[in-house]
Amino acid sequence: MAKGSELNFTLLYVDNLDQSLAYFRDTVGLKHIPEADTDVFRGFGPAVSSLSFGICKPFDDTRKVGQTELYFTTSEFENLYKTMVSQGVRTTPITQVYFGKVFTVDAPDGHLVTMLMPGAPQ
Repeated sequence: MAKGSELNFTLLYVDNLDQSLAYFRDTVGLKHIPEADTDVFRGFGPAVSSLSFGICKPFDDTRKVGQTELYFTTSEFENLYKTMVSQGVRTTPITQVYFGKVFTVDAPDGHLVTMLMPGAPQ
């Protein structure tokens, strides 16, 4: 199916952004990237262009405090989407976001698994 899929980004859904930011920055020692922050998101990584971890307030009914969302990249993004749809896997439509294209798959046990094709909007 997906050849060469790799973990790209991990997102934790949290209740209190300030408390979680302080924990991951001050206790765990992650580098906070303030330029990536929004009203509901705080990012960590070496730079804004290469975030590797984030915390976020849930922004819809499918995301809950305590959940983890994993983002994977693959060189077969479009083919993977077509294959999954043809096999009856529930997915969201491919959506353009500011950091690339994404679609989320209905993974076992309710895990949030998002496939990502990084890049700027076209």
